[in-house]
Amino acid sequence: MATITTSNQFSLNLKDILKGLLVAVITPVITIIMSSVNAGQLTFDWKAIGITALAAGLAYLVKNFLTPSAIVIDAPASQVKAVKDGDAKVSVTPT
Repeated sequence: MATITTSNQFSLNLKDILKGLLVAVITPVITIIMSSVNAGQLTFDWKAIGITALAAGLAYLVKNFLTPSAIVIDAPASQVKAVKDGDAKVSVTPT
């Protein structure tokens, strides 16, 4: 069972930045595909691609910067179901 702590609110870590870069790369690709399908031809407007990439990457980073930190626990589906059904209880032990 893995426990993951996200970055603190008002801070970014390397993982946030790498994911922001990934979003900045994927978003223009999707935009190009969508506009090409609508226009019926494949064209590259590099200025629009750059603006879209910058906007998407910055939006992702701002979202992570403003989101409070969280602890994510990866638990098997059977345990999650047992807690939801009331068959099991969750307790937190400070470390």
